[in-house]
Amino acid sequence: MAMTPLQQIGMELGLGLAFTMIALAPMLKQERNPLPSMRVEIVIGLPGDDKSEGNMGGAIPNVALFDANGDRLGFSRNLADTRNLNKDNQKSVPEGAVMNGGTAQLDVGYLTEGDSGKPEYITVSASGFDAVCIMEVVVKHPFSDDHFAFLPGEVAKQCTAGWEDGDTVYWSEQSTQLTFEVNGEQARSRPKCLWIDTPNAAYGDPITKWTGFGVHLPDFAVDNYTFVDWENDPWQMCGSKARFGLYEKINEMMCPPVFTKAPNNGARLPMEEYPSCSPFLVPDASGNIYEDFCDDPNINEDELAKLSEISHHSCETKEERVEKFQKTPGTGCKRDPALGRRVCPKKRAAKERGIPKIEKLQSRFHGQLVKSYDIGQSARTLCYSKGSVGPNFYSYHEESFCDMSKKKLYPLCKEEDATECFDVSLNETRHGLETRGKAVKHTSVAEWW
Repeated sequence: MAMTPLQQIGMELGLGLAFTMIALAPMLKQERNPLPSMRVEIVIGLPGDDKSEGNMGGAIPNVALFDANGDRLGFSRNLADTRNLNKDNQKSVPEGAVMNGGTAQLDVGYLTEGDSGKPEYITVSASGFDAVCIMEVVVKHPFSDDHFAFLPGEVAKQCTAGWEDGDTVYWSEQSTQLTFEVNGEQARSRPKCLWIDTPNAAYGDPITKWTGFGVHLPDFAVDNYTFVDWENDPWQMCGSKARFGLYEKINEMMCPPVFTKAPNNGARLPMEEYPSCSPFLVPDASGNIYEDFCDDPNINEDELAKLSEISHHSCETKEERVEKFQKTPGTGCKRDPALGRRVCPKKRAAKERGIPKIEKLQSRFHGQLVKSYDIGQSARTLCYSKGSVGPNFYSYHEESFCDMSKKKLYPLCKEEDATECFDVSLNETRHGLETRGKAVKHTSVAEWW
């Protein structure tokens, strides 16, 4: 089978397709940032084509940027009310939302006047409970062509095999192509996108387990030899929260772990990590994570006042909180003096309510089919991955069809009377007489070349 131009470039670099895209992402041509602020661009996946009804877009994520020491440089918070966002019937992009295949462009000002520090760490966190699938994150420095670029879906997919809870990381194939260039050669490919979500205030559980992620950006702007090493030993890319980590609890005011000593970019693990500031994204010595900095006992009064000022979020006194919770009936929440925060009863998990989380996400793509000529994509990989989500998928080069709801793989029907196969002309599965009526049919079909 002939290779794609990008696979040929990857062969010259000694890399497979996924690591070729990860390695070349920082070399993608980007427009200059003309502003004195930092610029973050978040690119959302496209599920089928421009007319597709599938939803990968939603509320624009929150971001926070930190320097090499882990000190806050700035953050962007989505303050728009996206609770009633109805993406299926939306005829225009509502405030605070980014839609299928769109790019959210965020200009992040420095917290300290006159600061021009280079952002090295970033956190990206969901701001609404309509899950979004992020294909690319680009961070541009002020008044500069200098930038970092990162493909969260491709990196996360490579990490899932080595993570204990890798099956809970949801990713999708998507339609948007990026143009990679090496030594004058251009090649196009479709990176995977990564799903993030935040809990719904009304229903409790998010669709995905992961609310966001953190990245040490310079680690993904290194020489090809480092990526060859990482491909041979993915733990070197995936074994450090400071390098790349997913988080269940994260927001723009929480601080990622950073490397104790500024490493040579892409340096081999293990390396010591430490909390750069508070509230910290991983549990403290008592095993607690504080999403609200007002609850964090590790923060002194001066720092608390500073955080309140920059975040426009004032903390109540302990007495005010106790009085408030005592007057709030029916919540079941009580303030625990030992923990320094309120403790509420756990809400029922998604499975207890009868709808597994991945099924809720997969339902967005009901009746949709993608037929792909792209040999960098695989129906088999989609069907064999517990974390894959998206339209039903037919691969021309594999002659295979994946029913994504059931994760069942069908071969191409090659004979007139063949059954338990996929009819590529009718765009449906074919079954015997005893299972007639069970054919997988589609209302929306897109072809990817």
